[in-house]
Amino acid sequence: MAADYDAIIVGAGVVGVFTAWALQERGLKICLVDREVGPAQQTSAANAGVIAPGYVAPFASPGAARKAFINLFQEDRAFSWAPSASASQWHWLLRWLSQGKQTRYERNRASMFALATYSQACLHEVANRLGLSYRSVPAYHVVFRTQEDFERSQSLRQQLKNAGLVHRVLSRDELFTFEPSLRDARLPIEAALQVQGDEAGDCRAFVIKLWEQLMAGGMHWLGSTAVDSISTVSSSLSECVLADGRRLRAKHLILAAGPWSLTLLKGPKHRIPIYPIRGFSLTWDEASIPASVLPRLRQLGTALMDDRYKIAITPLHSDGTSSLRAAGMALLGPPAASDRIALARQREAANTLWRIASQWFSGLPQATFDQANSHARDLPRFWIGSRPMLPDGLPVIGSLSQHASQSGLWINSGHGSTGWAMAAGSAYLLADLILGALPSCDSLAVSRLPSKAIGSASLEARSNRLGARPSTYPIDTMDFSPLRWCRRAQN
Repeated sequence: MAADYDAIIVGAGVVGVFTAWALQERGLKICLVDREVGPAQQTSAANAGVIAPGYVAPFASPGAARKAFINLFQEDRAFSWAPSASASQWHWLLRWLSQGKQTRYERNRASMFALATYSQACLHEVANRLGLSYRSVPAYHVVFRTQEDFERSQSLRQQLKNAGLVHRVLSRDELFTFEPSLRDARLPIEAALQVQGDEAGDCRAFVIKLWEQLMAGGMHWLGSTAVDSISTVSSSLSECVLADGRRLRAKHLILAAGPWSLTLLKGPKHRIPIYPIRGFSLTWDEASIPASVLPRLRQLGTALMDDRYKIAITPLHSDGTSSLRAAGMALLGPPAASDRIALARQREAANTLWRIASQWFSGLPQATFDQANSHARDLPRFWIGSRPMLPDGLPVIGSLSQHASQSGLWINSGHGSTGWAMAAGSAYLLADLILGALPSCDSLAVSRLPSKAIGSASLEARSNRLGARPSTYPIDTMDFSPLRWCRRAQN
């Protein structure tokens, strides 16, 4: 049996599209499959858009369980829990708790930071080489409301220092001097933390642009197409069975469908604990932004993280228009990504996002859940994203077989809330693994990209303008291997 393609990628979010790009630019014949009509329609559709490697960290950390429990009883809570009768939720929670030890947290965080830093360098290079804009603002500030909040950031600031990231602490007045459009904010501000090189951009808009480049390069696109099953036919051939009965074969089959990847992983040896942690956002397009707010928004040159509520406030500037997005919070809810979230919880999330955003920009309209007005142009758009997360916070990137050379099944998933920050690096890492170009432990740099991508003067100028930082940190690919979970399932 002959292969129809060199590689089939299931899932057209930011991770899947970047994976398709990393393989197609190396000359592979690609087919990209997604159940939605177009790319970036689900988890990648309306995230916060922040790219800040220094803040990337596992959900499981020392004291996280206690903080999450206390948070359940607070107003405008950053974390909420909808207990489920499903055993998978409780199993995931137990595994998550086991990852909160200091040594495990430090190792997991270091691995995530290394991948996110490499990924940002890859994103810069691809965007520059193709002439694709993605950056909305070239700065990001974490804002602390009280002295107590700021003092709790001591360990974070030490981690930034240890990683060699240039950063500084700004007072309220210094923040307003840096960003005058924030002067009318109606909230207490004790301090703000600024890290050189952090930025924010529109994930969905960039994914669509990269998908168009793939289409122009000959990629086969199968949208509105559900996948029923995947399997290995032989050591050099894998098969994808579509819901309509069609069978597609390829040398390599890659699952990049976020939490939906789990539905295609059947059998104990592929029991990877990917769980859909829901995140939420509200997006105010120009038509829904009051005339008193719009001039300030257009001048805003930074994304913000309200540390107290873990909500990001991101301006999205593109083609002469400006939108505002408030995104954040985490819901540990139903175990299936397709399960609906109770309307009361949706309202709670939307109201929290609106209240916090309104403290920065007063006069913003609230979201509505009235079906008759849900698509009104003068109201914000509400989004729920099922973010695929593993108990240790690390994504799974690699072969689904203990012997990669004997299986064409691969996975690139489990990035949680950091898919946009890690997608490019994850894609190039997986492409190297598929093509046998990477040992089990290596330091990754932009020089691992195709030779035609190196030596761009404009890339160097951009890096200097943003504040260049190292693009190479030690990455052990085994940290991201799905086998770390597959082996546990078999034991």
